[in-house]
This record gives sequence, structure tokens and C-alpha cells, in this order.
Amino acid sequence: MAIQTPRGAKASERVGVYHPTIANLTYQSLASEPQSPSQLAAILAKAKVRNRAVGVTGMLLFNEGRFFQWLEGPQEGVADVWASIQTDPRHQQIELLSHEQAQYRMFSDWDMRFVSQDTAFKGISDLRTARRALPTTLIDAAAKLAIDQNIDELMVGFEDALRMGYDVAAVYADLVEPVARRLGDWWLEELCSSAEITIALCSLQTAARQLAQRHLPVAPASKPHQVLVAPQPSEHHMLGLTLVSDLYRQSGWFVDVAFPCSDDEMGALVHDRWFDALTLTVSDVFTRFEGMDALAGTIRKVRSCSLNTDLVIVVGGRTFREKPELAAVVGADSTYMHLAEAIENVELCLKTKRSNATVN
Repeated sequence: MAIQTPRGAKASERVGVYHPTIANLTYQSLASEPQSPSQLAAILAKAKVRNRAVGVTGMLLFNEGRFFQWLEGPQEGVADVWASIQTDPRHQQIELLSHEQAQYRMFSDWDMRFVSQDTAFKGISDLRTARRALPTTLIDAAAKLAIDQNIDELMVGFEDALRMGYDVAAVYADLVEPVARRLGDWWLEELCSSAEITIALCSLQTAARQLAQRHLPVAPASKPHQVLVAPQPSEHHMLGLTLVSDLYRQSGWFVDVAFPCSDDEMGALVHDRWFDALTLTVSDVFTRFEGMDALAGTIRKVRSCSLNTDLVIVVGGRTFREKPELAAVVGADSTYMHLAEAIENVELCLKTKRSNATVN
């Protein structure tokens, strides 16, 4: 998966171009002695100067006395940096984790980025940290691969993100969802067609499902929660529905997925079965401001028919990411800015409603 060419990089290292001399190397090591913030800052400053001189980019993590570093760049540059690390007295128990040829850089605009804060290697997989850190030009590369139906290369990029420390939820939130939005932007700018968007979304959904099958363990349904996940009737973009359903299952919820064609069908679903929550998804590609009146009608129908009078309704999609206040306007209990927040917000709403019921 390609990203922006770094300053001084060759043209053959640019987005979408294979360059066989790019290497990536990852290692971990134990610090020889405790490192103060000033010592860590000095390490980073020295690494930036050294790496910039040989065209190497990457990321450095430090936690609880252990370093993890990702290096990428010309073969000879990575070799020079690796040789220097192996003779650096600040490192001991150095373990080479991977050393491979790579098609593209993951950190083209970072001569070296440092992540610490004593958050373990969880630091990079923490969704807020990861969301700030991800190079934004990676989104363009993934969108192009999706349009080209290059699912294999999408999977390479997703797997690279996992090796960086992202988890599947972070890949969904920080790669897949932004790619869908980028496709919508390109359509508005007349840079892609509706047919290409359809193809790209199918590619993304296929890659996301493969990723989940490989790396997202489905927890036994252990929580006493039943959720219905469905698109707004007439909504054709189903990517968000697939992603949020995966995360519910991984969290131990009982999950039903349905595709009602009308408000009456939606009402019948919640009338015939008990659900603690309903997640309604609209497009992750486009804003649907013009469809908010219709969605409000759907939610009114659901509430009037629901077997559960305290049904929690959460809405998601690009419209609510851009204007979260619309969730209350259409009659929903909550929305989410990122997929990672979806389950947390639903459970918070359930807790609040149960607390209110106890008080009353």
C-alpha cells in the first residue's frame, strides 16, 4: 500500500510504484539502563539526523524498558542503521523480528516518529493514538487499490498495519472508513464514477472480511445483549454495516443482521423479537442530509412497534460523523464518530436507560 514520496525520495518510490530496493526491518530490544525523558529525546534527535542522511523513515516505540522500531528505506540505508543499532551500548537482547523487501513506505513523511507514554505496545494500537499517527496519504493509495480490485495488495497493507501495532478495529476505523469517505470525495470531484465506487466498496468489504477471519476472534456470545444491525431502508452502501457487525460479535454480543426494504419491514423485525439495541447505518461514502426526514420516520416507526419500549437506537455513517447533532434530530439515542466508539456508546446508553428505569 503506497504513500507519499518523502523529501529526497526517488520518483520510483512514489505512490503506486513498486521499487524493489525498498526494505523494511523491525526489531525489539531491551534498554541497557533506565531511560529518562531527556535521554529518549536525545535518542530520537540522533536517529532523525542519522536516518535523514541515508533516506530511512520509520517509527520508534519505547515502553517499560523495551524498544520496538520500524525502519524502511533503501537497502543500504536500512543496513547502515541496523548495523549502528547492533553496536549501540544502549541496546541489549536485540531481536530481529522481520527484514523484508517492501513495495511502498508506510512512514514516508516521518524521518522518525517516537511513541511512548508508558502505554506498552498498546500505545500504537490505542485508537486515538493510532488515528493521529496514520499517514493520511495511505488512504489515497488504499482507495486506488480498491478501485483496481487489488484485494491482495489491500491485504498486504492491512497486514502491515497490524505489524505496526494496529488492531482490526483500528484498521477498520483508520483505514477502511476513511477510504470510503475518500471515494465519496473523489466522486464529487469527478475523479471516479459511481461504478468505480461500487467496485471499490466490494473490494474493501472483501478485504475487511478476510482480515476479520484471520485476526478478529469472535468471542462466544457472553453478554446478555441482543442487537439488530440494519441499513436505513433504501440504503445501498453496506460497508459500515459489515464492519460494525464484526465488532459487536467480537465484543460478545448476540448479533442479527437484516436488510429491510421498508419501514414496515423494519417495524416488523423489532415487533416480533426482543432487541436491546438497534444500530442503523447510512452511507460511509456520502453524506445523506437529504435523507434525514426519512430516517426520522424510520425511527418513529421502530419505536412505535418495538417489543422493547426502551430500545436503544444508535445511528452511524458519514452524515453523523460530520454532524453528530443530527442523531438527536432523527430521534436516535446516540451516534459514533468512529467504529471503535460504537459498542461503547451503545452500552453506555443501555446503562443509562436501566439506571433511569430503576430510579423511576
